[in-house]
Amino acid sequence: MAERALQAALSGDGTSFAALVAPSYLERAGGEMPDADRETLGDVLSSRFSQSWSFRGVKAPVFEVQEEGDKAVVHVWGEFEGAGGEPLEITRPQALRIPLIKEEGRWYLDLLDL
Repeated sequence: MAERALQAALSGDGTSFAALVAPSYLERAGGEMPDADRETLGDVLSSRFSQSWSFRGVKAPVFEVQEEGDKAVVHVWGEFEGAGGEPLEITRPQALRIPLIKEEGRWYLDLLDL
């Protein structure tokens, strides 16, 4: 899930990104942007999700999951491609934090917990 979210955000695929977002959050965001189609909504949400990233690609990520009930956090670190194409190492203390929530028996991105 976290790897798919990273790839969708990096590729600019708003439709795929929106499919990974918790339905309850999508409903709320859609209410705030009633004229937006799913792709546009996904693009906006993806932009917010990735706004602080200093990389443009993932090369050799390490994932660590901490799960508690219907919530989880995935920490991601490892080898990335920097904004200018240079190698970029993100260490464990600097790891990306990707929050997840389980809705309807399935894991989704929890954008309320960014």
